[in-house]
Amino acid sequence: GLCVLLSSPSGMEAFIQHCAREFSTENIQFWNAVNEYKSKFKDEENCLPLPPLDNDDEASGPREDFDAIKEGTQLYKRFVAVTAEEQINLNAKQRNFIKSVAESKSFQKDTFDDAQKEIF
Repeated sequence: GLCVLLSSPSGMEAFIQHCAREFSTENIQFWNAVNEYKSKFKDEENCLPLPPLDNDDEASGPREDFDAIKEGTQLYKRFVAVTAEEQINLNAKQRNFIKSVAESKSFQKDTFDDAQKEIF
């Protein structure tokens, strides 16, 4: 599937070219940004392979050097908000869910999972 395609450099390049032809490069940028966001949490179960963490802590919270609220808010403003310059096409329910998370500053590792699934 898509995870396999995006896990190789050549697959990623092919998909980026496809998105560019379809005028939807914001989708692949969102996909990558969400994977980067999720990689900063302690337990790694993301679609794309990521480097191991330096510590052995199995908790699922953010690493100490990671500000989930700041980075989650940046993702929201860049891709989800109705005023986003690189707005992805989400249904109203999903957009409103992420908006409520942003307003309550309660970002979790899985906050963007359903949006990520929806765009692909």
